[in-house]
Amino acid sequence: VRNSSSELVKSRINRLPFSEADSVTLQIVPGIGSATASRIIKYRERLGGFHSKDQLKEVFGLKPEVIEGIWEYFD
Repeated sequence: VRNSSSELVKSRINRLPFSEADSVTLQIVPGIGSATASRIIKYRERLGGFHSKDQLKEVFGLKPEVIEGIWEYFD
C-alpha cells in the first residue's frame, strides 16, 4: 500500500516545539496568515506560554480545523 503524497510529506517534516515558533514559522500551517499568527504569539506571550493544546481555542478567529493542523507541524 502506497502512502498518499500528503502522508509522505508529513512523515518528512521535523516538528518544531510550538513554544519556539515565531509568527513567520506559524504561517507554514494552512489557514494561518500573518494576522492570525500575530494573535497566536500575542496570546501565548500574555499567558506566559501555552500549558494545554485546548488554550488555542481561545485565540480569536482560529478555526478548529486549523488548530488540528498546527499539531501536524509542531509539538
